[in-house]
Amino acid sequence: MTLESQLEDNLIAQLTQDVHQWKFRDDLRTVDQLWDNFFRILESNNKDQLNDHPLTPNEKMTVRTAIVKPTFYRATEFMVGANRQVRYHLRREDSSIPDADLLILDIPTLRVETQFMKLYTRFSYRRRPRLIKTVVSTLVC
Repeated sequence: MTLESQLEDNLIAQLTQDVHQWKFRDDLRTVDQLWDNFFRILESNNKDQLNDHPLTPNEKMTVRTAIVKPTFYRATEFMVGANRQVRYHLRREDSSIPDADLLILDIPTLRVETQFMKLYTRFSYRRRPRLIKTVVSTLVC
């Protein structure tokens, strides 16, 4: 076991025990699984904005493109948000459906039990693993 793996295992153990409210998700091992889970939560938390019209694949790609940033610094800038909320205004693909002002992250509620806080395992993704970890830490926050 490498030092990095040991450090990650210790962090997972610490964040999932005692008073911490993180849930370890061993079932999410690929980038696609992470994005599927992200959009499931996003749709669940924005039912009032989506009006029973789930996001289309193109709309999901639009949101994904908007929130993935080339550097950790740019991702952090985006995730700060206005009034401690990260929102994205989405023009719906079907013009008969009203636009949606999607709440991606509500920073003040991060310590509330109803917030979805999960800890994701390392990905089985060999190319550019550091970029993947940046994406994960940006989405999990």
